[in-house]
Amino acid sequence: MPSPEMMFPIILLLIDNDDDRQRVVELYHAYKGLFYKVAIHYFGHDYCEVEDAISSTVEQICRYYEHVRKVPEYKLPAYMRKIVESVCMRRMTKLQRQRQNTISFDDAYCQDIHSSNEDMFTSVFDRTNAQDLLNSYDQLSERDRKLIWMRHIDHMEYREIAEALNTTEGALRAAVHRAKQKLRIAAEAKRGDA
Repeated sequence: MPSPEMMFPIILLLIDNDDDRQRVVELYHAYKGLFYKVAIHYFGHDYCEVEDAISSTVEQICRYYEHVRKVPEYKLPAYMRKIVESVCMRRMTKLQRQRQNTISFDDAYCQDIHSSNEDMFTSVFDRTNAQDLLNSYDQLSERDRKLIWMRHIDHMEYREIAEALNTTEGALRAAVHRAKQKLRIAAEAKRGDA
């Protein structure tokens, strides 16, 4: 998502009056430090999430400017904090739901892995289809091959891969899941062609 400053020309179109548009820009600059402080509290140094939260906050201010305009000046700091906290909490809830869905998918694989002494790669991907999987591996994008290799050949933890690729663990889990699905689909297509 673009930074809040980049979004102003587009988002400000939600406001009809030029003076009100200017006021939104002034509010952003006056409370930008507060917005970042709150977003960093929620998302740490995941700057993509921080920027998304700030952008969504600016959008909320524009979208509900009629309410914002009526807030007395002395109440504005608390009101602005409430807006950014609300945005962050909604985003955190959404991310937690995504992680739970991804984790429950991966937990099923972990149970399979721990229930047998097979090699991790062959237990995750059915052994009878190993040759099809290997033959299909080159059809994946370089990133998908790298993700599967790091997770299932090098046996790296999700946390380690996320750090190495400079992404969040939740996003990484979803990306690995998608890469494995693509590999399965490619292998099934190859079996169908045979």
